[in-house]
Amino acid sequence: MALSVRTARPSDIDAILAVQAHGEGATGDRFRSWATRAVEAEHERVCVAEETDAVVGWAATRRFDDAAGAAPAGEYLMGVRVRTAHRRGGVGAALVAARLELIRRSGAARAYYFTNVRNAASIAAHRRWGFREIARGPRFRDVPFDGGERLLFAVDL
Repeated sequence: MALSVRTARPSDIDAILAVQAHGEGATGDRFRSWATRAVEAEHERVCVAEETDAVVGWAATRRFDDAAGAAPAGEYLMGVRVRTAHRRGGVGAALVAARLELIRRSGAARAYYFTNVRNAASIAAHRRWGFREIARGPRFRDVPFDGGERLLFAVDL
């Protein structure tokens, strides 16, 4: 089956929410509000992965214009979610590649992402793209998470 990745449109919000619900992610009003706003925001980009015209994953980027503690200003890979049945099949990698290309085209020389130290799968996946750890801390960019230490990574584009 052919996989394609494109920039999300407002008409994709329900499909993004369905991917979230399928992957046990947040689907409440707060998430819907964020997704609706992010799809059209200048400083955020949302991509969707489609297979046979069905959205099977989504991912976002966000530009931060100011540094915040150890987290520099710049373009960040933010959220990603793939339907369970499509995991380990290249959807996540396609979403990373598409977002890095969007960031590169925006003129940024570097991209960032952060995760929990316990998220070995995410760390391994991003190392494939050349991400290297640049900082550790209890949180970055005021993004809440449960337990463990947070790692900040960067890659030169």
